[in-house]
Amino acid sequence: MESSPIKLTEYFSSQNRQYLIPLFQRPYVWKKDHWEILWNDIMSYYGSEDNIENSSPHFMGAVVSIPVKTIPVGVNKYLIIDGQQRLTTISILLCALRDVVSDNVSAEIQDLLENRHKKDTADYLKLVPTQGDRDIYSKLISKNIDELKGTKHRLIECYKYFISKLQTPDDECGEIDPQKIYTIVNSLFQVVMINLTDTDDPYLIFESLNFKGEKLTQTDLIRNLILMKFQHSTNEGGEQQKIYKDFWLPLETLLGEHLEDFFFDYVRMRKASASSTTRIYSDMKKILNSSSDIYEVLDDIWDNAQLYNSFLDPSHESNSNIQNALQVLNRTKSHVIYSLLLKIASCRGNGIDDDTYLRCLKILNSFIIRRAICRWQTYVVNSMVINLLSAFPNDVSALDKWLTKELLAKKRASRWPNDEDFKQAIITKDNAAKEIQILFLEEIEKYLAGKEVIDLSHGVSLEHIMPQSLSPEWEHDLGSDYNNIYNKYLSNLGNLTLTGYNSEYSNYPFAKKKSMENGYSNSGIRMNQEIAKNSHWGENEIIARAQALAEIAVQIWEYPNDIDPTTYLSLNDSWTHQKVHTLVIDNDRYSVSSWKEVAQKIFEYIKATTFEKEPEHCLELIEDGKLPSIDTQFQLQNFSESANQIQSKIKHWLSVLNIDESLFKFGV
Repeated sequence: MESSPIKLTEYFSSQNRQYLIPLFQRPYVWKKDHWEILWNDIMSYYGSEDNIENSSPHFMGAVVSIPVKTIPVGVNKYLIIDGQQRLTTISILLCALRDVVSDNVSAEIQDLLENRHKKDTADYLKLVPTQGDRDIYSKLISKNIDELKGTKHRLIECYKYFISKLQTPDDECGEIDPQKIYTIVNSLFQVVMINLTDTDDPYLIFESLNFKGEKLTQTDLIRNLILMKFQHSTNEGGEQQKIYKDFWLPLETLLGEHLEDFFFDYVRMRKASASSTTRIYSDMKKILNSSSDIYEVLDDIWDNAQLYNSFLDPSHESNSNIQNALQVLNRTKSHVIYSLLLKIASCRGNGIDDDTYLRCLKILNSFIIRRAICRWQTYVVNSMVINLLSAFPNDVSALDKWLTKELLAKKRASRWPNDEDFKQAIITKDNAAKEIQILFLEEIEKYLAGKEVIDLSHGVSLEHIMPQSLSPEWEHDLGSDYNNIYNKYLSNLGNLTLTGYNSEYSNYPFAKKKSMENGYSNSGIRMNQEIAKNSHWGENEIIARAQALAEIAVQIWEYPNDIDPTTYLSLNDSWTHQKVHTLVIDNDRYSVSSWKEVAQKIFEYIKATTFEKEPEHCLELIEDGKLPSIDTQFQLQNFSESANQIQSKIKHWLSVLNIDESLFKFGV
């Protein structure tokens, strides 16, 4: 590695050199704040009474480059590893100066920007920006500025900024002399030039330089990492450029602003472990570096990106039923499950068919919407998703059944609301997120309307039947307890519906909302027609409608009541750290709350069966101390042993009485 201070314009002075901004670098990102700093630095010399040549130089930091191995024709080429924003900005400033100074100085500046003997070749530009900036930059350098009219780009904004500064009088210095500005830049602005050697790793240098200046996003770093896997082929039309053109640009186009979200979910899916928005790059680096085939990883990223795009925009899904299920899931904004959804969707065609995939989507929809209506905590879902990814089965032929069992096995804050939970929430709770309320009512309407459902995607909003502002008529109709009814039921789902005429309904009395033009009675929305069958609207009607909605909702978002999520242990399994809730004796089920209670129930079973059949034998066992006495009541407090000690005692009882252990199962 060599370093030395040089004038900034010396970077552009040779007629046999070209600097390339590698594809792993970000596009030009400097904006007005940066341009103003540069301009103010220049102007700090402009008003000086000292001779410019005698002024102290102005250092702009370091520019790091490395020579590119090329065939021995054309100009010498260097990759700019750090300093591209400064070099690009100075180039645009030189363009602006070129266009306002005298002809002879203009020609001198143009020689800094182009290799004049290489026109119409790839070696023409002294500085070659990244792919996305290249066309605009080339037109600016080639004086084809008229072709850029109406085009929006940061480089054009930069050019216009400096043109304006050069042509607008300064508050302190008056008219600006472009020749003097050029002299200041040419004579005083310096950088430290750092030249790497062939043995230096440009990406490691680049990575270490990310701690200063404009921070790169996690996506920037991932792009750079991928492209540097092809650093052996950086020439025009080389492999690195092909990967950028055929893989990275389509990926950016496909996912746009959601690209970083995709990588976040992708690494969680691949690693089946928690990540964070600050660790996406480091996690992707591990994935890329652990693979012996980079193309295999890129293919996997692309395949999953297309799946992810169908989550973001379900219209890309060809199966209409799956599209509808994805649309509902999309509207819940439960992006935390997308890493799990990626894993499930990637099995489609690789172990599961469309019907199984659809059932998985419906299971997730039921789980999420039921919890949203119940207003249960959402933060627990994050760790739940990681646990599901960790336990994901190798055999996915019955993936929907596995997913159902896993979700049903969740307890406490992370559990799946059953029908009773769901109904009670619909009837008694309010203030669920507005988007969820609208989604809930739209799905109810689709269920009611069947094949004759109207388009609810445009111009339909949430309507409070009992309005948000009570008129005297409403107070009269609700009765003396109107204030309590209003506070309790205003946002209850039983008091909500959908309409395209929300403003027209205003806070009119219920009778007028029914009978007015486009009112409930002649609404195209089926649920409004049902509401219109009521002669009065108050507490009883709201509760009755909420109950009716609840009965429909449990059919739309089904809970698999016929599947037993319980894991059953035998007397030969370890009971340590297991919480028992069910004891099964010869297919008879008993609810229990502890292993001590299990022991009590089993001993009671022994007394009621074996003791009665073989009293003499049992008395002998009691006298020998092999069984507890039946003359004293079995007391739970006599059992202070651990779960496995209790297990050993039960096994002993059954053994001495020759009772088959397989009759007993323990649900945990």
